Amino acid sequence: MVAIPEWTKMHASIERLRQQWVQAEQRVLKGIFEQIASDHAALSPSFQDLAELDVAQSFATFAVDTKCVKPSINLKRSTAIVNGRHPIAERALSSSANGNFIPNSTVMHDNDGLVQIITGPNNGGKSTYLRQLAIIHILAQAGSFVPAEKAKLGLVHQIFTRFGSFDNVVLGKGTFLIEMEETCKILKSADEMSLVLMDEVGRGTGIEDGLSIAYGVLKYLIEKNQCRTLFSTHLPHVGSLLLRKDGTNQNNLGSLIAADYLKVTRLGFFCFGSSKTSDKKNNNGDEEILNFPYQIRRGLNPDSSGIDIAKLVGLPKEVISYATTIKRQLGNHSFQVGHNHQQTKKT
Repeated sequence: MVAIPEWTKMHASIERLRQQWVQAEQRVLKGIFEQIASDHAALSPSFQDLAELDVAQSFATFAVDTKCVKPSINLKRSTAIVNGRHPIAERALSSSANGNFIPNSTVMHDNDGLVQIITGPNNGGKSTYLRQLAIIHILAQAGSFVPAEKAKLGLVHQIFTRFGSFDNVVLGKGTFLIEMEETCKILKSADEMSLVLMDEVGRGTGIEDGLSIAYGVLKYLIEKNQCRTLFSTHLPHVGSLLLRKDGTNQNNLGSLIAADYLKVTRLGFFCFGSSKTSDKKNNNGDEEILNFPYQIRRGLNPDSSGIDIAKLVGLPKEVISYATTIKRQLGNHSFQVGHNHQQTKKT
């Protein structure tokens, strides 16, 4: 007869105890569940109170940790936010070496940018700015304080968004078809108390078609939906199309002056920018660093910094050289309102 090692006996004993412990735990939990089920009517108010307390405690912790303020909510079709912040992006930046989050203000009402065209470079902050506005409105109407220095918010009935690109091969739907489906639903559903956030509508097709569709969507939002809208685009000429008079050159951004940007009721123009500085650490002395201030200001910025982004990620130098040459040949129509037109109106 082979002797069983002592450690094997000990392991078997521990395993039996573990199984007994699991069975005992299941019996206790089953008893608790049965008791709760039988007393559900009496316990339900306590569950509701605990749930509300949990939400209130979470909101309070969030407000203290992120330095939020109590928003003022009214029934007007307007939004006024002083130095609003995107709480998730802000937390991510605070835990990294990429610097601090840059706050931005937002003013939207009938006489000043109920519908706003947002232009500027890739990676410049446009999409974050759009999402930030939605988050602040949702938090406020859920009963939370909001990440800003001050916020006066008109009630929003619905929030509609059109972000990103994806396809559905199974249903035979390409990215642009889905983009148009979502745009269609927004235009048919949004009322004057809605908030609409649209990012790069028209980018999934040719330049002429995309520009024409962007123009049509914006004109419909201004004249029909008449709701608060942020419309981010890399098609700045949609602005000149909306501002032009019959017989004017709709392709010439340079012919516009600052006063032209006040001609369309409910329409506002805001943009992000970028700048370049020399890389002093580089021995060649001809390398430049692309900087993004992430601050919104009034105006229309036609510079997408697309070639700079391509260079930043390491595309071959030949590709960058070819692209730069072609861009110069195509011409760079640009217009920007002066830096003194900051969106920092008092609320």
